Amino acid sequence: MTLKDRFILKASVGFALGMAIDLAIHAFYVLADEHYILAGPVDKATILRFFLEILTGGLLGFIGNGSSVIYEIESWSLLRVTATHFVIAFSAFFIIGLFNGWLTPQINLENAIVTGCVLFVYIAIWLIQYLIYKKEVREINIGLKQLRKKEEGAA
Repeated sequence: MTLKDRFILKASVGFALGMAIDLAIHAFYVLADEHYILAGPVDKATILRFFLEILTGGLLGFIGNGSSVIYEIESWSLLRVTATHFVIAFSAFFIIGLFNGWLTPQINLENAIVTGCVLFVYIAIWLIQYLIYKKEVREINIGLKQLRKKEEGAA
């Protein structure tokens, strides 16, 4: 599978996950406050805004998950791919956040809290992935050592 094919696959999965997460967040707010969406008559603009929100959530997942293929560039260091992916993902979040009203153009406490939450989630996901891959590399190395011992014993 080529890098392009892996990008398409990861980006498609990311788009679906992004939309699902955005819908789950909306459902949480609706459950917490029954007037969250239905604060008044529902007009076409409200419905359009809701669908734009869901689509941009999908776009955020598309960019974040799709751009993770850069971790497969073997000639790049872990720092380089992480920094590049972070810049791509955070830039997408910032632009989409401004568009959706999650962020405002001003520097304020609300923006700091939202940004802090996004950073926390990014770091948590990165750390989990790092630990998973570190375990896989350890298991591969153990397998290679066992294979070498078998080959030395047979020789």
